[in-house]
Amino acid sequence: HRGQPVSAAMSLSQPAPAPSSSSQSSSSADVALPEFDMFSTRRPRDLMAGASSGIKSVVKGVAYGTVGLIGSPIVGAQSGGFPGFCQGLASGLMGAVALPVCGAAIGCFQIARGLVNSGEAILESANGKDWDHERREWYSYDLQKDRDRVMALDEFCDHESNDNNSSHQASHAGSGKRPKETRYYDLLGVPFDASTDAIKKAYYKKALRLHPDKNPGDKAASEQFQQISEAYQVLADDRNRAKYDANGYAAVEGQGLMDAGVFFTMVFGSERFEPYIGTLALAAAASMEGKLSMRRLQVMQQKREVELAFKLLDFMSKYLDGDEEAFRAHVKAEAQELAAFSFGDCLLFVVAEIYTCRAEEFLGYNSSLFGFDGHLAALKGKRLSIENHANAAGAGIRAAGAAVRTYKVVKEIADKDKNESEGAGASPAGSSSGLNLSANQLKATQESLPIFLEAMWHVSVVDIERTLTAVTHKVCKDHSVLENERERRAKALRMMGELFMEASVSKGGSKDPKAKAHHY
Repeated sequence: HRGQPVSAAMSLSQPAPAPSSSSQSSSSADVALPEFDMFSTRRPRDLMAGASSGIKSVVKGVAYGTVGLIGSPIVGAQSGGFPGFCQGLASGLMGAVALPVCGAAIGCFQIARGLVNSGEAILESANGKDWDHERREWYSYDLQKDRDRVMALDEFCDHESNDNNSSHQASHAGSGKRPKETRYYDLLGVPFDASTDAIKKAYYKKALRLHPDKNPGDKAASEQFQQISEAYQVLADDRNRAKYDANGYAAVEGQGLMDAGVFFTMVFGSERFEPYIGTLALAAAASMEGKLSMRRLQVMQQKREVELAFKLLDFMSKYLDGDEEAFRAHVKAEAQELAAFSFGDCLLFVVAEIYTCRAEEFLGYNSSLFGFDGHLAALKGKRLSIENHANAAGAGIRAAGAAVRTYKVVKEIADKDKNESEGAGASPAGSSSGLNLSANQLKATQESLPIFLEAMWHVSVVDIERTLTAVTHKVCKDHSVLENERERRAKALRMMGELFMEASVSKGGSKDPKAKAHHY
């Protein structure tokens, strides 16, 4: 069932027809282009995959034939003059005819294979099996085996060099000079020359312990949470940190800082939501103290998905055991509690939307003719994914634009104040440091805060969507249990999605955080 790619090589030293396999080694020619996979005969999943592979083969054949027709005479003329030009032209003409014909033949072959494999694809897909893109075959997913595999991975087994990380940390450390005051550093429990990454980790640990969600009704903890959030927002920003180090609290007093609860939730996620969304990728990266490793992040993400799948199954236990009414009451109570937390209604909306869409997809494949409802739900899921990514991209662009505009406005105001003060022969208040913000400058920065908050939110939505899509797939396509059990899991998931959405909407939740951002 598995074919090998059809390869070709072109020799620059001798414009002749494509060499045989024995001459394609690195020692066969002094100057040669490296080999490339021109045509692929790998087994297509279905007609659509076969058509895609076939069209690519046809396009490649025409493109490479055209390149050979133009390039071979030129190369031949350079190496052998007029006789070489003629030989190259003949070789190019042969390639211009042979390659498109070969591409068309392989294209028709792949389309035919895809058509033949479509029946198997419909049957295996209906049985809940998955397509392995590497091995080109169908397989049955087993959650328990996947868990054993993932948990055996060592996230710290990373051979990447940390030299760049060390210099990165150093570049984000303080100036080295003792600041005018150290209150913010003391609040976070870090030295005044700590790196930005060390400050971020210290904030994350303290914020988890003091978060209002974890200390309901504790005014002292709430006040400390506000204070460390204020300290972090100042010290994590290089410019604000420089102001604070030079002039102390007076230099940053009154700046437009976000509400502590909203800020923490947008960056790290709510601890109360961790059983459903896990630790956000941004928080995982922040915990590495500057020693950022893509492999470690990938392993952490795999473990996050598997752990969330088992937590979701544990939450569904009442429904799976047959007590549907007790499960419904439990979900309703949980939904009301989640929606009541800071930004909880918006987070709950995102979770509910993904749960509902994925459940409809899994159930639709089994309950409708040819799985039509399932395919329809899958298309809806793709549309939501595209929408989420587009919103994140748009918010990122707006945030970048807002940052540039804010910088320009603040600089213009500073230059204007400086010129006016020089004309009056006096120095403006606080100009000795050049770090204080005037009322107009402060207003300019405050106006951009909702835009930055919106960007953070949409990035979190994309992270949650990607994670929950994988989690629900693991739960509802787990072939270690019977088909009727997988169907019950999907029904429980659908009920959770509907009740979560109901609680979220009743609290004004949505994927659009603008109203809340402006409120804060």
